[in-house]
Amino acid sequence: MSLELPLVLVTQKDYLESFQAGKVFMKNCLCYQDLENDDPQRGDKYDSAIKCGYEGYNLPDWVKNEVKNPRLMNPLTYIKCFFHYQRKDIKRTLDNKLLFQISEQSAQELKRFSEDYALFIFDVPEFIKRFCSACEKYHLHYYWGDVSYVSDDEYIEYEKKVINQMAGTNTEVISHFAFIKRTKYDLQQEFRLVVNFSTSQVFFKNEFTVHESIGFEMDKIDDISIIVKLSQLVDNPVVFEIDKRRLFFKNT
Repeated sequence: MSLELPLVLVTQKDYLESFQAGKVFMKNCLCYQDLENDDPQRGDKYDSAIKCGYEGYNLPDWVKNEVKNPRLMNPLTYIKCFFHYQRKDIKRTLDNKLLFQISEQSAQELKRFSEDYALFIFDVPEFIKRFCSACEKYHLHYYWGDVSYVSDDEYIEYEKKVINQMAGTNTEVISHFAFIKRTKYDLQQEFRLVVNFSTSQVFFKNEFTVHESIGFEMDKIDDISIIVKLSQLVDNPVVFEIDKRRLFFKNT
């Protein structure tokens, strides 16, 4: 994971301004699962879940009839998603500049979000530090990192590891389900912030409740990020002058 490489958040401008001001809103993974057919860019029926079958789980017939996409998951998972520049997106020029250029394929994926603005976060280690501090302040279980994109065969192997771990026969560390996605989404180069709750934290009047989103405050990030037109990022490289430690965004 290259934390020194920038992150990009694509959404409405007022949401970006709110996020810069330190207001964090994270959606429940079930929201994204329900969006697969309505919003192909944000939706994924297996978001934050491990694709699996029905066998071996001792499920009643009504569950098998009702659940169309069986999966292993924690429904109390809340996520925030970013595009993460990779090494392949960086070029160094002869005049000692770095060019951050999103690939044409990934640029097309970002354009499909149909948003005009994006938040460019240039000090990612500091950003993660502030997020972690806020989560610790509110006693939240938190995670962060790049998404791994896997094939159907890899899903099967991952499921086996999970089953063996539940049976106590596998001590291997398993990645959080929120960081596993299908290869069809790999052009999104996603980085995620993740928060989990325990069931005791979401009981209300003795009813189990999964909230659509959660919100909390962290330190402002307007000093380590900038709001720009999305077209400035996808159509042109971001120029970083190494000697002067300055960033330049080309106007479009």
